[in-house]
Amino acid sequence: MKSAVKPDNTVPESNSRAGHFMVAAGAVIEHSGSGKILLIKRDQVDFNPGIWELGYGRIDQGEDLETGLRREIREETGLEVELVEPLVTWHFYRGHTPDPDNEVIGVTYWVRANSLEVQLSTEHSEFQWLEAEEALEKLTEAEMRRHLLEFMDRRAAANAAQDIREKYQRALADYQNLVRRSQEEKAEFAKFASRDLIEDLLQPLDHLALAAEKIDDQGVKMVAEEFARVLEGHGLQEIPVIGKTFDVETMEAVEKEGKGDKVIRVVTRGYALNGKVIRHAKVVLGEK
Repeated sequence: MKSAVKPDNTVPESNSRAGHFMVAAGAVIEHSGSGKILLIKRDQVDFNPGIWELGYGRIDQGEDLETGLRREIREETGLEVELVEPLVTWHFYRGHTPDPDNEVIGVTYWVRANSLEVQLSTEHSEFQWLEAEEALEKLTEAEMRRHLLEFMDRRAAANAAQDIREKYQRALADYQNLVRRSQEEKAEFAKFASRDLIEDLLQPLDHLALAAEKIDDQGVKMVAEEFARVLEGHGLQEIPVIGKTFDVETMEAVEKEGKGDKVIRVVTRGYALNGKVIRHAKVVLGEK
């Protein structure tokens, strides 16, 4: 990279004319993993020998700016980079005379590299990955410092914006979880809102069922069946237990005949409301 970022020089009015000015690009190269900044030291070349710099180079004729910047970075450091955003534009003259033929207009970009492995060209003798504040102290050219300071401001703003986005996303997730829990609680409440009433009706249901079994009356049987269907429509289900192995979750053993643990007789029916046991079945255990 032909480094040459200098403060702007104004062309005297008498010397103002169209020249063959150059287009250049610079880069603040940030390591994506550590956030450190790459500085490279110019070798004993014809322009700005021995200074630490960010890295700058001329764009070839017919080459677009971003392609040329990637090429220059690759040639001088061996790095492949991702362009984040342009930082600043700049303008200077190579040499001591503000000659339009030595005029350079450039753009410095914020770029990221995934690798720390640097392969320097012959134009540079050393490189260092530094924290931004450390890099700022090593830069002696005022214009290069301006570019790095702009990068530091942009990165701080981007980090702040990212922090706000993350906080917003966490707050949104918390709110969505709260809404979901509230909906689940409402649904749960709605499912069991009638529990007290249904529990009060279980004994009359038992009496009707017993009457239907003992009394040979078609009307009583119809009333018992209708009563059971209405309660079933509200989520009540009888727990089937006959022939099943004793289960403490749904049954209460009131008597045992023999050594078996199968349900051979039901003393009091058990019920579940919307899948949740509200009364254990009272059973007699034995061998079946």
